Amino acid sequence: VRMDDGTKDWLALDKLICNPEMEIEWVPMYKSFEMQHYFNCPVQMGTGSQDNPQKVAETMILPVKPGDLIITATDGLFDNLYVNDITTLISKEPLPAGAAGLESEAFVSSMRSWIYRVAEKLGAGTTATALSSVQRTPFSIQAKRAGLTYTGGKMDDITIILSMVCERSRMGL
Repeated sequence: VRMDDGTKDWLALDKLICNPEMEIEWVPMYKSFEMQHYFNCPVQMGTGSQDNPQKVAETMILPVKPGDLIITATDGLFDNLYVNDITTLISKEPLPAGAAGLESEAFVSSMRSWIYRVAEKLGAGTTATALSSVQRTPFSIQAKRAGLTYTGGKMDDITIILSMVCERSRMGL
C-alpha cells in the first residue's frame, strides 16, 4: 500500500477469523501518526497552504492481503474515535455471508454495499461523539497533554474513505 497524501490520517486493519462460524475480529496493522505543527494545528495541503506535501507527506509500503481494510480519513474521525471504537463499529457490520463464492460482479456489489454500510456506521459514530460534551476522546486527551482543559468530542470535517484489498480476479479485471 502506498499512501503519500499528507492531508489524511490512515489506518490499515487486518481481518482475523476467530472461529469456524466466521466471526471476525479486525486487528490494527498500522496507524499513521498525526501530522501537526502543534496541538490543534494540523498540516494543511490545500490550495494556498504554506505546507509542502513533498516535505511532510508520509510514504510507506506495507504488506497487504485480500480482505485487509484500509481507512483513510480526516482528523474528524481520529480526533473523536479511538482505534478500538473504530474496530468495534466495523465488527458490528458482519461481512456478507457467502460473498467469497460469488462471481465477480455479484462479489463487487456485495462488498460495495458492505463498505458503504460500514462507512455510514463510522460516520454516524464519529458525529455522535463529536457532538458529545462529556465523552473522553483522543482530542480531549491531546488537549490535556497540551495543558488545556477540554471534554467531549470535537466537531470537525469528517471524511472517511474505506478500501478493501481484493484479488484482481475477484474484481473482474
